[in-house]
Amino acid sequence: MLFLRCISLFVISFVITFPTKAQIPASQLIDKSILYHDPGNNWNKLKAHVEINSVVDRKGVIDSSFRSINMDLSKGFFEMSYKAGDDDILMSIDKDNCIAKLVNQPNATAEQLKEKNVNCERVKMYNSYFRYLLGMPMKLKDPGTIIENGITQKTYKDKVYDVVTVNYDPEVGTYTWLFYFDQKTAELVLMEFSKDGSFENGETIELNNKVKYQKMILPGQLVWYVLPDRPFLAEENIQYSKL
Repeated sequence: MLFLRCISLFVISFVITFPTKAQIPASQLIDKSILYHDPGNNWNKLKAHVEINSVVDRKGVIDSSFRSINMDLSKGFFEMSYKAGDDDILMSIDKDNCIAKLVNQPNATAEQLKEKNVNCERVKMYNSYFRYLLGMPMKLKDPGTIIENGITQKTYKDKVYDVVTVNYDPEVGTYTWLFYFDQKTAELVLMEFSKDGSFENGETIELNNKVKYQKMILPGQLVWYVLPDRPFLAEENIQYSKL
């Protein structure tokens, strides 16, 4: 899960915390949420073409980008193409086989690829990054995930949510995460991560415009805000289609 170490590279409302009350265990709430999002246990069989249109606020300058992704999780396949400046970049990983290249410069040297950050480590990071974000809450069953026992209630945009705290084995990641679940349906609505657990830094990620695809409920939009005051950072609009 290299993404957990790299997410800060990619990257409003006042929150009130209420005392924890007697409830179902946090792990049981996550199970209920997974049943809502993926009742047929289909996530690990996802096979889809995914198009992502993004806008990012880079210190007041809005930057837009487009990524075309092919994923076949049952075969360990991930492929992404995108444009960076004048370069067309293709990255893919098929189990242990990796490709990272400049399509418009087939004879690019190792030095040129390094300069443009086109390499297999980058492919692995993107693979983990998109699986993590698109696969929530199912990814909370991954090895190395440490689910804290308590459930708290927090208010976000005038609505109260059940919130679960998640940490990770140091070999997996070092950030602390909060996952906000709808109190009636257990739908995962947003999540936050903090580098040091204080939530005075890090980001908020809203999972909006849910879509039904391959019998799962997946995010159709991710909206990012910067903690603690939550100014807008980025928006990713997602479309799924048959691969």
